[in-house]
Amino acid sequence: MGDEIRNPERYFRLSADCFLVEGAHDAALYDVFGKRLFLLDEESHRLLRQCEENVQLDWEYLPKRTVELLQWMQTEGLGFAEEAPAFIDRFMTHCPVTLRGIVQKPPDFRQLDLSISSECGNGCPFCPATGEDEQWQTCITCLRGTETGRRARPLDDATRLVEEAAELGFTRIHLRGGDPLREWDWVQTALRAVERQENLLMLVTTPGTSRSLDETVQLGAHPRVYLNVVLINPGAAEGAQRVPLDLLHALKRERIGFSVTALLSEASGATAKSVEGWAAETLGRKPRFAAIRRGGAASPGAYFPEQNPSGRMLSRWRDADDFFSRIKRCTCLHGRVQLNSDGSVQPCQGIGLKYGTWQQGGLAEGLRNEAVYDWWERDKNSSSACRQCAVRYACMECAAVVFGDSTKRFCSFDPNGEKRAAEYPWQHDGFVYRIKTTRKEGDALCQRV
Repeated sequence: MGDEIRNPERYFRLSADCFLVEGAHDAALYDVFGKRLFLLDEESHRLLRQCEENVQLDWEYLPKRTVELLQWMQTEGLGFAEEAPAFIDRFMTHCPVTLRGIVQKPPDFRQLDLSISSECGNGCPFCPATGEDEQWQTCITCLRGTETGRRARPLDDATRLVEEAAELGFTRIHLRGGDPLREWDWVQTALRAVERQENLLMLVTTPGTSRSLDETVQLGAHPRVYLNVVLINPGAAEGAQRVPLDLLHALKRERIGFSVTALLSEASGATAKSVEGWAAETLGRKPRFAAIRRGGAASPGAYFPEQNPSGRMLSRWRDADDFFSRIKRCTCLHGRVQLNSDGSVQPCQGIGLKYGTWQQGGLAEGLRNEAVYDWWERDKNSSSACRQCAVRYACMECAAVVFGDSTKRFCSFDPNGEKRAAEYPWQHDGFVYRIKTTRKEGDALCQRV
């Protein structure tokens, strides 16, 4: 088990690239460079809190399981023992460093979300009827609004819009709607303009049913385009499905990269579990789920339309910079802006504040509003719900839910509840572990969730 800790009295500190992040009564250990997240039981949390406060440990009288934990952590490079108090120079997770010079850094524009149409031919039962408040999904799905008719005139000039986005520094344009492919000529014009820009990509979110199979596959095969296909009630009983199976199979056959987003309604009888099984069998991959707000036959659940969800999603960080960016800001909102088909500019579709309009000075004029950057600078600690949660820097996020309406529950894990994160079901891609010193005889000290 590596170097054993033999001296009767020593200190133990976490390594400089490991952070103990605490919530209301919970804690998680983030191994930044190792890209690992450790969920702690109560005893492990209490021990590591004492260690981080430089409390001297009497090793001779520590329980065997505690010594095993500290020895294992030392072997894994997560911490180290010292004979004297150790002071670690690390970034403060609750107070990120902000550097402000005389000349400010230019705005960091990343993604422009474009709702170019309110039209869609699917007729989903949970789409709001005329007169209801605008409903929205997360940013990876369709936007269901009260607008009628075709897209508004202000966005007719696709070439001008793409060129301005490139001049401002956006690196990705996200087309959504409705179904953006119902405005096929607009999409083709915008794509030709994207081709003339060196660093611009296009993401298209669509049900994939409004154009021919060959046209949609050809669009997805374009080197500057990535398709996100919205699936309506996949895995439901026959007759309730609206899934473009031919499109999905064609994309797979042609080795074209794409993502899928599942929308579920109670009326279909579909559940997250049935959809996951369907996707594994049909696509060989796991779908990402979007929340469906109450409306018509929509699911009332905050995340999955079933009483016992398979778990909130946790997200691995790509590198240390990615991790620290999560601490400093809400990454799903930073660098992004929403342009609606009526020409209005918003932080995102779920946040009602409007910066300006396309008609009054184009994008640049709307983005001169200081409120843009106020929203961009918000982080998980700006939310009363999230700052109490120990897994906030690994949790999948949606700024509109976190900041737009405090009455919404973003996820089914309650950081103030009795159940600790280490006992909760989580979705992940293999980087999440549990550390339990209160384990039963024969249980592993550290195991994957």
